[in-house]
Amino acid sequence: LQMVRTIPHLALVPLMIAWFGIGEEPKILLVALGTFFPIYLNTVTGIRGVDPKLLQLGRSYGLGRWRLVRDIAVPGAMPTILS
Repeated sequence: LQMVRTIPHLALVPLMIAWFGIGEEPKILLVALGTFFPIYLNTVTGIRGVDPKLLQLGRSYGLGRWRLVRDIAVPGAMPTILS
């Protein structure tokens, strides 16, 4: 996944035109590729930065994995995700 991140997006333009033509699809795909990695990295960094005490508190209340992520990890990571 990190390998694809190092390829400049302008280098992908000829490939996208060859594969998908000149329509809207290559444009949308290039924008999606350009925004995916920063959002992904911010999300991972934010979730890893959530206070472990909050996660322990959620476990002590008996929250399952999905509720722990939804109710504690994602809201705690929001400042990092949105920055």
